[in-house]
Amino acid sequence: MTTALEVSLKEQALEKMLVEMNEEYSPAVDQIHNWLCNQGDEDLLNGIMAEDKTINRAMKYCRDKAKESAKDGVAMIEDATVYGWVKEYFTTPDLAIDKTKPKKTKKSKKTHKPANQTNEKKHESPRDETETQALIKPVKKVGEQLDIFDYLG
Repeated sequence: MTTALEVSLKEQALEKMLVEMNEEYSPAVDQIHNWLCNQGDEDLLNGIMAEDKTINRAMKYCRDKAKESAKDGVAMIEDATVYGWVKEYFTTPDLAIDKTKPKKTKKSKKTHKPANQTNEKKHESPRDETETQALIKPVKKVGEQLDIFDYLG
């Protein structure tokens, strides 16, 4: 028997997920969403309501878990296992996937220049207009569609 509070929590969770599903999503995210919509576990519903938890991040969590269990780049995961990971993601507070996590980039080495030195760049002479026009191929249209054969050759 569900109480008014549980129904309200479920309705709030469904509404939050619906907002997320208004964005572009994959079929796998849709399956997770459909599974979540049929759940009534209060801990899970509270996890869905957490501000830092989303279905897309749950999907990323599942993808990472599948990669961990892959052998030679291949993983076959049962649906029940994936749904278990989804529940684990939403019910474990420390498992929030950080959306602001910076991607690893290579840092370039910068040389320190004295403050009085200006940043002068070598300028090549610009191509004359006829040389530039010779490099540009005109694009022909067939009806309203580009003709791919114009790019060949």
